[in-house]
Amino acid sequence: LMVVDWQMPGMDGIETARRVRALNDAMRIVMATAYGRDEVRAHAEEAGIEAFVVKPVGASALVDALMTALVPNTAPSARAVQTQDIAPDLLRGVRLLLAEDNEINQQIAIELLEGAGAKVQIANNGKEAVEMVQSGQAFDAVLMDLQMPVMGGLEATGLIRADARWHALPIIAMTAHAMVEERERCLAAGMVDHITKPLDPPAMFKSLLRWVQPRPAAAEPAAAPRPAAPPPQDLPAIEGLDTAAGLRRVGGNRALYLRLLHQFAEGQADAVQRIEAALAAGRQEEAERAAHTVRGVAGNMGLAALHAAATTLEECLRHGGEVP
Repeated sequence: LMVVDWQMPGMDGIETARRVRALNDAMRIVMATAYGRDEVRAHAEEAGIEAFVVKPVGASALVDALMTALVPNTAPSARAVQTQDIAPDLLRGVRLLLAEDNEINQQIAIELLEGAGAKVQIANNGKEAVEMVQSGQAFDAVLMDLQMPVMGGLEATGLIRADARWHALPIIAMTAHAMVEERERCLAAGMVDHITKPLDPPAMFKSLLRWVQPRPAAAEPAAAPRPAAPPPQDLPAIEGLDTAAGLRRVGGNRALYLRLLHQFAEGQADAVQRIEAALAAGRQEEAERAAHTVRGVAGNMGLAALHAAATTLEECLRHGGEVP
């Protein structure tokens, strides 16, 4: 077993892993990174890295990464879930509340979660999420986006945790910011785990399986058969669009991916004009939210350059810096 840091002088962790793998194919390799796994996953997996751990390294996260690398086939919670083969009973009967304001992100998450057997309800902002939990509806876990209109995820989590009835309800953060400070804010608010956006299906399922237990088949009525998948459709060849990454985000569903691409193009064609108008009118928060929306959806679609540009813009707006 080898644990390798991503950023090192002379030779980075990915190149180190690639050379070690060439010399010893049986070596199990874990990568430590201060950033979200999404930023390095594609290149790291090509180099033969089996698992990731985010710095600063906690004991439970390290054990989980070691289990993934050393015991890849022991149990659903300890193995890497493969995007292209999501078992329909992986989350059988699990009742989830998804608090997410972006319609495209909602569609992606619902497709993935329901395809794995979960039952999903949607809250379009934190206020709705609090009301749905406090109404007494039974949820096994909450997936909580941090940045939402009306009420954000941190405030919503604090209100849910203020009621002793929901102290044990797992609330998992969904955040585009993978920095240490953001994770600490989530934990301080009462969240138990976090999922980095844009969504990575295996990482999402792995996080969920730490906190929820699928129900036995006999406890659930027989599910209606899922409709047959439509024939494969040609994907557009667009400069800057990584269709392989985009398909991975939607679990390989080509029809859904094409539909979301069209939806994104139609809904965000005037994003630059809307951001400029908001800035000109002094509506800084509105401009930041528009940039955040583009950032999140572009990442899910595989538009890496656009995702990076929107990230830079959002950070500038958030911290009051000069917009590039």
